[in-house]
Amino acid sequence: MKKLVVVGDKFKEFAKLNGTITQSQLSIMTQIPAKTFAKKSYLIPGLGCKSEEVIGFIEGMDNSEHLDMTSLVSFYSQGIVPNKYTHQRNIHNVLIGEAKKLNGCLFELPFIIDERNMLMGDHQTGCHIQGMIITEAFRQTFIAITEEFYLDFENDQESYFIINSMNIEFEDFLFPLPAQIYFEPIDINKNSYRTKIQAKISIKQAEKVCAIMNCAFTVYPMNNILEKEKILANQVLNSYLTDSFIKVA
Repeated sequence: MKKLVVVGDKFKEFAKLNGTITQSQLSIMTQIPAKTFAKKSYLIPGLGCKSEEVIGFIEGMDNSEHLDMTSLVSFYSQGIVPNKYTHQRNIHNVLIGEAKKLNGCLFELPFIIDERNMLMGDHQTGCHIQGMIITEAFRQTFIAITEEFYLDFENDQESYFIINSMNIEFEDFLFPLPAQIYFEPIDINKNSYRTKIQAKISIKQAEKVCAIMNCAFTVYPMNNILEKEKILANQVLNSYLTDSFIKVA
């Protein structure tokens, strides 16, 4: 049996490697008669695919003689449920799956990516995953973990995150293959008004750490911070509109 990793079409350079195909190539394979193939292919999930389309292939290929989609079924139907705590309105922009608490202070989340993600629209090498996508995945991680496990604002108020610092180190390339993100709080300072957290976030692929972020952020109830933000915005606007700040080209 031949093994093939399926990745999104935008990772076309990665898909030139032996043992990989793109989602579009998989679509073509589902339409070719089974007798055309010398052996059955076992399909392994990579990243970047449009999940609902892959699920459509699966549903239309029951008992395929030339494609074993068992692993794809597990991955796209159950393994990469997008995290609902990321503050993302467009599900294609979610880069993390559901969180699992490994122990008292360590969380694990699957890294996921749909090639329709807003950060996939430009400057793609087609082989590795860009550093800004990893950075955004880490940002979504600290929002999601904090929302799900650490906030206790009264009356279910919406939260507002302010980033105090983000320091990220890239150790190795990350490729469109399954990877895991780990979140570990270093310090938590809470009161009735806000929650301050320092944390370490990392991403691993094939047992190698690809990137590490140390970050600090503060979370406030949305209503409180919006009032303060309006006051500060008005002060800056008034300063900008004074004669000393206006320059005519």
